[in-house]
Formats: sequence, C-alpha cells, structure tokens
Amino acid sequence: MALIMSTSTAGCLLRRPGGCGFPTIWHSCRRAGINPATDLIPVAPACHYFCGGVQTDLDGATNLAGLYACGEVASSGVHGANRLASNSLLEGLVFARRIAVDLQRQAANLDAIRRKIIESLDSSIGRSFPRCSRP
Repeated sequence: MALIMSTSTAGCLLRRPGGCGFPTIWHSCRRAGINPATDLIPVAPACHYFCGGVQTDLDGATNLAGLYACGEVASSGVHGANRLASNSLLEGLVFARRIAVDLQRQAANLDAIRRKIIESLDSSIGRSFPRCSRP
C-alpha cells in the first residue's frame, strides 16, 4: 500500500497558512529518501491504540466490587485487540453512561437494604432509630 500526495497536499505537511503543519512527517520521509511531493509513501496498517488491561463487563464493572473502568484503561472486549482512534471518545461516553445507570440501580438497592436493617433493629430492640435523609 502507498499514499499518493499531490504537490499542494505535500506542501501542507511542511507548513500551512497560520500553522506549522507536520514538519516531522515531512522530514522523516525525506530522511528515508522519499519526497512526499513526488514519491509514493509506503504505508501499512498498525495497532495505534492498545486496549487497557482492566477487564470489564458491558456495564464497565470489574471483578472487584465497586470498581468500574471505561475508556483507555478498560478492556471491555467491544474492540477486539485494537481500538480505532475515533471510537475511544464514543466508548468513553457510552460506558460512562452505563456505569452511571448501574451505580444508580445499586444505590436504590442500598437504600432498600438500609431500610430493612433499620426495621430489623427497630423490631429487635423495640424502639425507633432516628432516620437520616441522604444529601
């Protein structure tokens, strides 16, 4: 595979109006004996993002209770062994939302468990404990 650039496009690598362009790419090509304005630039697919090592389920939960992961640190399995650059932001948004929903569900369960404990203590001791409202 090769990348073909026009003379005007190759000029953008070196500089562009109001900016510095991509001189490192230009100079790397030149050091390799390639003139980006006239030569084919050899290209090859490569893994450019490594998926994180924290294994998660599809809700972002890990095997450690209460620990969630998403984005670059997570290995959710939705990308296989590679992650495309444009998918990272979308994955972070989707999994952050899924984590938030799961945490809300768990918070509701914790409130129910807390009420059962207080009711159990109330009945066993024979008096009512003061109720605290959550902020």
